[in-house]
Amino acid sequence: MNILGLDFGTSLIKAVELKSDKSKSELISIAKASSKDIKLMSSSKEDMERSINFLTDFVMQNNFLGKSVNISVPQTLIYTTILKFPSLKDKELENAIKLQMEGLSPIPLEEASQTYQILPKYNEVEGTSVLVVVAPKSLTKKILDIATESGLRVNALEPEALAVSRSLLSEDSEEPTTLIVDIGHKSTNISIYSDFSIRFIRTLSTGFSAFVKSASQELSLESVQAEEYVKTYGFLSDKLEGKLKNATMPILSIILDEVKRAIAYYEKENPNSLVRRIILTGGGALVPGIIVNAANFLSVEVQIANPWNTITSLGKYKDRMSELESFAPLYSVALGLALKK
Repeated sequence: MNILGLDFGTSLIKAVELKSDKSKSELISIAKASSKDIKLMSSSKEDMERSINFLTDFVMQNNFLGKSVNISVPQTLIYTTILKFPSLKDKELENAIKLQMEGLSPIPLEEASQTYQILPKYNEVEGTSVLVVVAPKSLTKKILDIATESGLRVNALEPEALAVSRSLLSEDSEEPTTLIVDIGHKSTNISIYSDFSIRFIRTLSTGFSAFVKSASQELSLESVQAEEYVKTYGFLSDKLEGKLKNATMPILSIILDEVKRAIAYYEKENPNSLVRRIILTGGGALVPGIIVNAANFLSVEVQIANPWNTITSLGKYKDRMSELESFAPLYSVALGLALKK
């Protein structure tokens, strides 16, 4: 069965098509394009038509017409949290969740779709941990309308943080407690996973575009040139006399400081489940020098995401492994969506 994973990023739309058969998965195709014409937050009829026309062209050009698709819901547009309760019966738990969310959710519950998932127990912690996701009904309806009008068959909508874990963590082996830093264009998702379940999540309104903006301002560069410099030289201290690194490092430090705080909070709550590994993903993970600076700052093993390791076969891409690895972090969410059963 072929499944398409579609990641609506703020800068790029990414797609991965997989053919899955029981425990095997084969890469069929990948595609990406600028997502500037996808207007998820606009209520304009013209913007809706523009979004549909853009996605229709994307679907036709890449032979995705009629395909079953799982789509990401941008983390910045929804509210996701993990709540802890004492052991409660189903109806009691449902009422307790509703009561807490009425005071916590920034999205009015009467205007939202709300779903929750009881997380598996771990480390002999008492009580129940629950992942709660709240999404505006207007947003989910718009995503569904755009996709179906473009010729796709929607199976599921899923938060980015859940999709990304499916492509970067393995259920078949004992994984260390892992923190994933997903650096997107305008935001960064920080999430911690243990026993293949999400245990912590936080979203920052800082991403790759902040690196570019800082470089542009500090070095008096046009935005286009600043972006090329960041993509080419990034955090390398031996390039451009270290000026670019000096301009962008304060932004990276903001993200890494939040990572440190997330680790401290999580490990205080879970002293028997220390974070042993950090994986960088998203477009920001491709900035040169980021892994060395992150490892030095955090003093924890840091890796760059390679979601292609999760699948059984690269299919027609089997002789292009080095090319796939060069942009692998871009496709972590899309591949995770395609792996969703």
